[in-house]
Amino acid sequence: MTKDASARGRSNRNRGAAAERELARWIKDELGVEVSRNLKQYQRSQEGDLTPLGPFLLEVKFHARLNVRDWWKQAVVSAKACGLIPVVAYKVARKGWRFVLPHTSAQGEWSHDFEFTVDVGPACFAMIVREAL
Repeated sequence: MTKDASARGRSNRNRGAAAERELARWIKDELGVEVSRNLKQYQRSQEGDLTPLGPFLLEVKFHARLNVRDWWKQAVVSAKACGLIPVVAYKVARKGWRFVLPHTSAQGEWSHDFEFTVDVGPACFAMIVREAL
């Protein structure tokens, strides 16, 4: 690995860690719930980026290019392993946070299929979490 690639990797990890801390602060401020960065995510696969938020496993992304479908697949694999509901929390620079989560049926069931997800803003996500806690 060249120094440039190594520096880019370090920069990406730092940016990702900063996004995780920012989201954890928002969750504390908005919902009054403490979550923290899950440092096990670097040691084992299938771990969320933050400690679980009630029944939700959060996969946090901060990228210039969106790849939500692939992020969703990653979140689903991790959530299945933990028995939690997957959520992709992503931030686009200068546009703020968005949350992708499964849409539930009238019976309260949800699908792992990306086609049955919803993409909501922070206020809606906070409402959904409050109802689940």
